[in-house]
Amino acid sequence: TGAAKLEVLRLTEELDDAKREAAHFRDVARKHKMRSKELEAELATLYRQGIQAREALLAEVAEQQRASSRVVDEHMRMSTAASESQAFKLQQRVAELEALLGHKNQSLALAEQRLQQAELTRV
Repeated sequence: TGAAKLEVLRLTEELDDAKREAAHFRDVARKHKMRSKELEAELATLYRQGIQAREALLAEVAEQQRASSRVVDEHMRMSTAASESQAFKLQQRVAELEALLGHKNQSLALAEQRLQQAELTRV
């Protein structure tokens, strides 16, 4: 009958529309899945780059700490050497002054002896 044919035609069109809509949604889902994979790959790349940058920064900080430590060590060595040199010079000067004092004490003792002899000869 004509009404049944029209109903079949209408249902066929609805089925075709539903198939097109399902194909469209599958296509959209496929595109989203592809984009999701692209974003995951990009995120993984950024993560690796972040780790590499962090490692490079840590290496740079460690090198700066080593360099700073070397500078401090060198400064301490130079300071110690200067102090030791100054201490040696002071020890030399003390020895010189002690020798001079010993010489002066001998001279004083001789002068006192002469003075005593002079007093004895005057008496």
